[in-house]
Amino acid sequence: MMKKRGVSPLIATVLLIGFVVAAAGVAMLWTRGFVEEIQEKQGAQGGARLSCATDIQIGVREASFGSGIVQVTVENYKQRVDGFIFVVHGPGGTSSEESVTGVDAGGLNQIQVDYDTIKTGGNPQKVDVIPRIKLGKGAYQPCPDKKITWNFKIQ
Repeated sequence: MMKKRGVSPLIATVLLIGFVVAAAGVAMLWTRGFVEEIQEKQGAQGGARLSCATDIQIGVREASFGSGIVQVTVENYKQRVDGFIFVVHGPGGTSSEESVTGVDAGGLNQIQVDYDTIKTGGNPQKVDVIPRIKLGKGAYQPCPDKKITWNFKIQ
């Protein structure tokens, strides 16, 4: 008669502990990279918020509209602005448009954006210009506290 033998309890325990340690090591490596990525993003956003509060100052020299297009001349008095959000207000609602056209420090730039005439319900009454700072590849931090509003003259 053949005697069936299994793995001894000591060997089974050693194998189980080795498996748990290996799994914990893999989990730690994965989470460390994940946590570092989150910290970098949060740090960049915090720095951008601080920069918004202290280093951004824009002005609108002039603005005009026609045929679903708003054209705004933006002046930048301080740090480079990497883009803008334009919120066009009309009698029937608003249309929000983003632009990645920037303005260098001390510079002036004429920016043209399309807006949705159906959402605004006709000609725009005013446009809000909100500067944005680039955090990284394709990521921007808006500076809503630095918003400038231009009221169009209704004729």
